[in-house]
Parts: sequence; structure tokens; C-alpha cells
Amino acid sequence: MAGRKLCFLRLFLFFFALEILMNPSHSRARYMYSVYGVNLESEFPLPDLRRSNLKSDAAVILRTINSERVLNEMSTPEKFERDGCVVHMSPQVSLYEWKGLARGLVRDGTEIVLDPEPGIDVDDLAPIVVGALLGILLNHRGALVLHGSFVVVGGSGFGFLGEKGMGKSTLAAFLSMQGYELVTDDLLPVFLEGERLFTKSGFPRIRLWPDSFKEMGSSLGRAEESSRLVPKSSFAPERFLDSEQIGLGALFVLEEDDSVKIERLRQTDALIELVRNTYLNRYLNATRKTAEHFRLCDEVVRKVPVFRLKRPADYSFLPSVAQLLEDLKVGGPEPIAD
Repeated sequence: MAGRKLCFLRLFLFFFALEILMNPSHSRARYMYSVYGVNLESEFPLPDLRRSNLKSDAAVILRTINSERVLNEMSTPEKFERDGCVVHMSPQVSLYEWKGLARGLVRDGTEIVLDPEPGIDVDDLAPIVVGALLGILLNHRGALVLHGSFVVVGGSGFGFLGEKGMGKSTLAAFLSMQGYELVTDDLLPVFLEGERLFTKSGFPRIRLWPDSFKEMGSSLGRAEESSRLVPKSSFAPERFLDSEQIGLGALFVLEEDDSVKIERLRQTDALIELVRNTYLNRYLNATRKTAEHFRLCDEVVRKVPVFRLKRPADYSFLPSVAQLLEDLKVGGPEPIAD
């Protein structure tokens, strides 16, 4: 009898080991997070995100990606090349190939697969996951994903849009220093349910370029290196608003100028700016969602005031910008009609 039990035990251990070899992800720790309304289960830590104990509806997986096989499975993918990265885009499957770093795959709004190159620490790729790949996943889920930050100022939700280096995160960081609540930095997803437009909380971190952190670092407290591959400092603001629905009070397109001023945009100009500051604007045609995208942008400009916020690049003008935003009254008049 003892010999039979030992035989069964050895057989069980053999098949258990075989299962792990065939499916190595089963042996990895699981990390649960909540971000932008997505309950994310990850096979490696994403330290910027908020931990959660809710049932997951999306996953981040470490797995070898066979690019040729994925491309064969994709429906008429379009290819884009930029900054050492090749992107293959189709409506519900997106493949990124970062030369010398990793391949990343997003599928159906429920799965992010990451395949690091040999010698690359997966922890250094976390900013890619919570940036480009998460932006694609939100797009798959029907969100209008804008390139911007969002802060609640004086009870109103203000979104700040602009191209890279325009100061979105810097302004959000300064406003957080004044005691206002951060909602999201870098990715600004907009959701439409019925007649209501809103965003959802991202994660309680702001990433700044070295020059911005140098100017404000002493006031921001302890910072952490975002990644050895991303030359940004990350810090946690004192106040973060954790909510599934935060209304859009106003949107501001950032622009450099000699003085600080705010100008209301006409709907046609506002629409152009929303399209220009869409996180995935260069891939719109490939996602086959151009009509839906313009419909969502039109909903936004009809219901939410959009302004151009002009200011010098000098950090000393940030208090004037903050005061102007505090004094701004929104939510009354409808956006200007053409």
C-alpha cells in the first residue's frame, strides 16, 4: 500500500512539474491592480498602480510572442515605424516591437502580453505597460483616450492637453502642490454613458522630466526613478481622487506664449485639438474606429468647454496659471456654437 501511494505521489509531482514547464505563468506570483476602471491581474509588479482585491477583467502576461504568427492572425494590419519602434495595428489586436527592448501585444481589450529581449529586466518595462499598451487596451474598450493630465480644481475637473514636453505633468504637479486632487497623468480616457461624459482615476503618481523635477523637487518630496530606461522621476502627490466617475468640467490645450491667458475655443477648433491630442491619433484609420472617434470628440466639444491656455515656459509663471484656473467659472454657458 505504501509503495502504491509513493507511486501516485511521484506521478502527481511529475505531471505538476510538466504543467509548470508547459505553462510557466502558472508558477508566477499574481499582482492585482485597479486603473481607469480596469481590474488588472499582472504576472509582474506594476508599482505605480493601486493594489486591488477585485476580480480581474484584464491580464498582463509574460510570454514569448511569435510576431509572424500574430501578424497572420491579425485582420489586415497596418504597419508604422517611429523612434526605434515598429507598430502593427488592427481593430482589436495591436503589436509593438521595440528594437532591443521587448515586444508587446494587446488583444481585445482584455490582454497585454509582454516579451522582453534577453538581458532586459521586466521591471524596467513597467512604464511601457502603463503607458502605450494600457492606452491601446482602453481604446479597445471604447474609451476616447487623450494625451493629457487631469486635476480637480475648485470642485471642477480640469484636463490639460498638449504634445510631449508641453508641460501637462508639470502643471498637474504644481496644482497638486497647492492641495488639489490628481486624477490621472499622461493618459486621459474619456467615457460616454448615456448623456454623461466622465473620466476614471488612473494611478497616484506623476512623472516629470529631470528639468521640471529640479525646479520643483524640493517641494515635491521623495521621488523614485520611473525606470532605468525612462529618464523621468516619479512622485506621489499628497492628494489623489479615487473614483469611477469624474465629470469633465473643462479641457485646456496648453500653448507657449509671452503672457498667461485663457481663450475659449469655437467648436470646430476644439474638435481639431481633440483629434490632434488623441493618444493614438496616428493609428486611427488602422483601428477602423475613425467614425466612432469623431462622434465621441463631437460629444465632448458640444458638452464640455475647451480653452487654449497660453503661458510662458518659465516655471515662475505657474502660480499665475493656478490662480487663473481657480478664478475660472465653468459649467454655465454651453460651448460656443459655429
